[in-house]
Amino acid sequence: DDAHHGQSAVESRPIECRGSDLCWHCEDCFQPWKDLVVPPVTSLPITRSLLAFSQPVAQRTLVMSWHGQHANASDPEVRRAYRITNETVRLDLLELAGLPNVSLGGPV
Repeated sequence: DDAHHGQSAVESRPIECRGSDLCWHCEDCFQPWKDLVVPPVTSLPITRSLLAFSQPVAQRTLVMSWHGQHANASDPEVRRAYRITNETVRLDLLELAGLPNVSLGGPV
């Protein structure tokens, strides 16, 4: 019975491709009644490092931080998938990279 068995999706709207030039965000892959979005893995050493360097909000130097894949990625397959689907939000975020107290860019 599917109602009692959970499934998980890495992304709520994953990119699907048919052939080499036809890609889209799947609109019906995520079904909230049974699926669960799993965030990217943060390894235990990285988690410990984040916790060790955590500071009270008033003492933090960054107000925004994001590092991930995007349409200008160095990997041609990643770049192609983002460009075919016309993904622009991440590129818009990267335009803020020069602002003070902001750390944005590709995966670290």
